[in-house]
Amino acid sequence: MGHPGAAIYAICKAAVDHSLKQLALEYAPLGLRVYSVAPGLIDTPAIASLNDGKRFLDDVSSSHAMKRAGKPEEVGELVAFLASKRASFITCSKPIYVDGGALLRHALSDSILPFFDEREKAKRNKTDATSK
Repeated sequence: MGHPGAAIYAICKAAVDHSLKQLALEYAPLGLRVYSVAPGLIDTPAIASLNDGKRFLDDVSSSHAMKRAGKPEEVGELVAFLASKRASFITCSKPIYVDGGALLRHALSDSILPFFDEREKAKRNKTDATSK
């Protein structure tokens, strides 16, 4: 899912996704499994250290279907499972999202993060004012 100002990020994510498919296909016959785990907003010290970390966490969390940020251990549990013998017949052609339903935002009529939406509105207002 894209949002304003993230073109290069989106291009890189697409490259990772397509590489994942190719690697999974090529290495499966050798018994190697390939995964991509794509966490959504995870409540970590890095988020807390942002200038507006608490507001960012609250705004973005409220746009997720589960209405909260994830915890590092929730991502860790998935990775531990994928590395275990219990996942021995799984290899991926797509990322596994651990995002609390963030990708469902379109279905929830909230197509971009509220945090970025405010910035985009301000940018548009500035552009509109200078073009008149």
